[in-house]
Amino acid sequence: MKLAQFFKRYNQLLIPLSLCIGASFIFLFRLGMPTLQAWDEAWYGTVAQTIIKSHNWVFLKWGGEPFMDHPPMGMWLMALSYIVFGVTEFSTRLPSALAGIFTILFVYLTGVHLYKKRSIGVAAAVIVATSVWYVLRVRSGNLDALLAFFFVATFYSSIRSKDESIWFPISMLFFGCLMMTKALVGISMIPVVVFLNWRHIFFRKSWIYIVIGLLVFASVVVPWYHAQFSHYSNFFDYHFKNIGLRNQNIWSYFNIQPKQPLYYLHMGVRKWYYLWVVALVYSSLSLRWKSAKTASVFLWFGCMLFPFFGSERTELWHLIPVYLPLSLITSSGLYYMGNDIRRFIVSVKNRGIRPVIIFLSQKNVNILYVSIFLFIGLFQLYKFYPEVYPQYPYISDIVDVGKNAKIYARGKLYLNESFLPVIAFYSGRDTYSAGDIIDFWKSNESADTSTIVGKWGIDRLKNENIHFKTLYHNSSYFIIMH
Repeated sequence: MKLAQFFKRYNQLLIPLSLCIGASFIFLFRLGMPTLQAWDEAWYGTVAQTIIKSHNWVFLKWGGEPFMDHPPMGMWLMALSYIVFGVTEFSTRLPSALAGIFTILFVYLTGVHLYKKRSIGVAAAVIVATSVWYVLRVRSGNLDALLAFFFVATFYSSIRSKDESIWFPISMLFFGCLMMTKALVGISMIPVVVFLNWRHIFFRKSWIYIVIGLLVFASVVVPWYHAQFSHYSNFFDYHFKNIGLRNQNIWSYFNIQPKQPLYYLHMGVRKWYYLWVVALVYSSLSLRWKSAKTASVFLWFGCMLFPFFGSERTELWHLIPVYLPLSLITSSGLYYMGNDIRRFIVSVKNRGIRPVIIFLSQKNVNILYVSIFLFIGLFQLYKFYPEVYPQYPYISDIVDVGKNAKIYARGKLYLNESFLPVIAFYSGRDTYSAGDIIDFWKSNESADTSTIVGKWGIDRLKNENIHFKTLYHNSSYFIIMH
């Protein structure tokens, strides 16, 4: 009896363990290749390097100036990775990759808890793990994978707290981390959290967990924000208005323009998009969302997608958190649609019409259902493999000159190209924009500065008969000084 119980428990752990192993292969394979990309990946990595050098984890810097674009969670995790593994491409991307693995696990757990079907959880996890832009961003040193993880962790702990109020402080911990990852993006979870916990908040005698949860949230968010408000007079305008709201009026977000966001959504999830459309229509018509927990998935999806309908500055990767509720809507909608078809076929057979039916049992239908999702997922991985996984190590000229700037450059380092973060990361130095190379050279005659220019910039200096000393060069870039 004990042995049977052991195998039953092991079987329950086998599925999430297999999903984590599969996600590890997808996200960690050749993670250190290629070199960091401009702009954001190398930008955040450089800020994380500065944290370690300055030992200042509160006031972040970029190029010697305050970094106020985003809260520090992503850079903090990168800095911790650097402390453990050193400053490399792999360690820059490792926090994102680990967040991606745990996101797949939480998507599975969410599907199982919501629908009481492990097959739905598996299908939802497969959708996320094989959406091309999710894989691309998980395998980069950006903030999107961390954002997605804290979104799904907040949602999962919130649906758990609906029945067990002890989960509410945990949901607030994840929500606080979400708000500390990217400016204002996390507020879209507020309606979802309130919807799932409104009885605890307004009626039930579980106020102690509400208070503890709010204190947990405040302890995560308030100290850093209070320090920024106290230190920088322009923090509110820059961080919230310029970055968070993208210089848009709040009411402009109600000017609905769905074409581009839906196109980006299609490009991001590829073949899953069409299945999502079918599942969304079916779920809406069959009222599969009528329970509070399943309705919360649709509310989550709407709250995530709505801001992008009214923004003129939406990028393809901004929609990555939308993939999470999309996966749950798709997996559950298609599961119940297939189950209804199965029941219809069985009822036809029972009335005396005996078509050839291979898969009649619920177990066989579940196997077929999961197999179809795995097949589509593997096919999609096969198709986008060349887009995601580098075939061989490659060091670009801009990375090469950045690495050599650590050796050859003297004094302040200026750059008249758009690769400031890449140079800063690989040189380990603050970099400054030189603007137009001719104007810069004429206005700055200090011998204690170095400048990185492209070959075309060298040609311009020669045409103007301006003298310079070459410290290092490759086929595309030069490190020069007066």
